[in-house]
Amino acid sequence: MKCECGCGQETNMYRGKPYRFVAGHHSKNKTPWNKGTIGLMAIPWNKGLKGIHLNPECEFKTGSTGKKCAAWKGGSQLSGERAHSKRKELGYEFLNQPNIGLDGHHINIDQITHIPKEINHFCYHNVRTGKNMGIINYLALMWLITSGEINNCNI
Repeated sequence: MKCECGCGQETNMYRGKPYRFVAGHHSKNKTPWNKGTIGLMAIPWNKGLKGIHLNPECEFKTGSTGKKCAAWKGGSQLSGERAHSKRKELGYEFLNQPNIGLDGHHINIDQITHIPKEINHFCYHNVRTGKNMGIINYLALMWLITSGEINNCNI
């Protein structure tokens, strides 16, 4: 079969069927689909409209604050994620002194002991649900006893 670009060269066969073009000829005189063809890639609706405000009611008005909210009593406005975070529930009563290389571990809701990172990350645990807290607390207590930190604890 002859090449469809018009050069007249014979094309190769692939699985019993001839190629339509000789290699490199299929786009010889054609503009690529994404280069300069009009209509294929439409112009965005907002091209050149930077700074145009379509609905003035939805725009920010200078001097407006969150005073319209009935629950707002003044002061800084915190996002709900920060204001209602779970870490606010946990207490911070330290049983031993923090040190370099030690992680804080809640042995219960209120008290924290500082243990090595390897022990604290030994297995997944959750102080709120109680999952694996017996294992981690046992390991933490054993480390506190062997390291001599138990004398400085407020247990």
